[in-house]
Amino acid sequence: EQEVMPVYTAIQDNSSINLLNTKKFLRVDETDTYLDDILKLMILAAKLAADNYCQATFADTLGNVSIPAEVDLWILQMVSLNWERKSPFLVASEYKDLGSVDWEYNYDDYFHLLKAWRREVGFGPF
Repeated sequence: EQEVMPVYTAIQDNSSINLLNTKKFLRVDETDTYLDDILKLMILAAKLAADNYCQATFADTLGNVSIPAEVDLWILQMVSLNWERKSPFLVASEYKDLGSVDWEYNYDDYFHLLKAWRREVGFGPF
């Protein structure tokens, strides 16, 4: 039989990040609903990425789940990264004009806020 890998949804199910606080973080007018579906997709994708990376339940001994602030901040940062750049893994974009920005990204540090919360595969709670 093929071993079934556990599916982790603690972040998706318990994160405090929602459309309203994401709009505040991005400084998007709360009454503007035109792009809400795209923002919701970005929030969900960031939460799923965090769950897949951390593979943790975030439950204490009593079963209470608490998502750390660093994880919620990472979700907001990932949404912001995708919102502003539309292509977050663009290694370099150079404009020869006043006010231009050269985008670079350190792939090794992509999950820096989540590293402390990543469960070591093969160790504790399953």
